[in-house]
Amino acid sequence: MGAFLNELSPEEEERLCEATAAELLMPEEFIRDHAKGRKACLSELRQLAELFNVSIVAMAIRIAELRVWEFAYLEWFPSRHMRDVFQAHCVASSLPRDLRLDGEKMRSGECVGQSYQKGMPAQGSIAVRYRNRKRRLNVDCYPSILGRGRRGVRSVVSPVSPFNKARQHAPPE
Repeated sequence: MGAFLNELSPEEEERLCEATAAELLMPEEFIRDHAKGRKACLSELRQLAELFNVSIVAMAIRIAELRVWEFAYLEWFPSRHMRDVFQAHCVASSLPRDLRLDGEKMRSGECVGQSYQKGMPAQGSIAVRYRNRKRRLNVDCYPSILGRGRRGVRSVVSPVSPFNKARQHAPPE
């Protein structure tokens, strides 16, 4: 085993360690069993994370890797360069690979800004271009309270549901 690890680049070794830890902490069979029939929303993601004693981000990445739900998990931050604009960082996604959500922008008057400023959940949608057509994705926004920004809100997290489907999200407890 040691010789095998010596042949890996640091990035490959890190990915191997992450995959091993994910399988140990969140075994595929158990994740599929527990996630099946649940809605792709933050409250369900939080419950699964608590059940497996892992972070919400780790659970979102695992569910996206296993393609259990059709969703993306975004974290929105105030833009450093544009006033009243929030920019997305795509943490995990099982949506089509050619749909780029990283770097997506939203004005402060929309749901992300409302959630950030008021420190409360908000609902909305974002327009994206996908295969040369404009589509709308449902976005439910939840403030991430980590000690910065207005009212302690540092960022906003949002599960994003697939195209043209009815909103399935429930606010977190």
